[in-house]
Amino acid sequence: MCFSFLIITHNCQAQNFVKGTIFDERNVPIPHAKVFVKNDPNQRTVADINGNYQLSLMPGEYFLVFSSLGFENRESYISISALDMIRKIQLFPSKIQD
Repeated sequence: MCFSFLIITHNCQAQNFVKGTIFDERNVPIPHAKVFVKNDPNQRTVADINGNYQLSLMPGEYFLVFSSLGFENRESYISISALDMIRKIQLFPSKIQD
């Protein structure tokens, strides 16, 4: 009985993945870009050398922040349900200040 309760609890708290690729304005992957949940920086990951990222999140609504040196940060709203989500993100170069 206790064992079946643990299985049900685990299924109710299942996490889903947000994954995708981070590109620049020429559609070139950006390696090692950072991805984190706004207001919860402990929920974060780093893209691989090909710009691919994957972040495990509970179902809900989030603002993700994508950043990389030399690029403007980008925020993206996502709503996670019971399915994994694929999200491609494009970053643009930072504007140089005089």
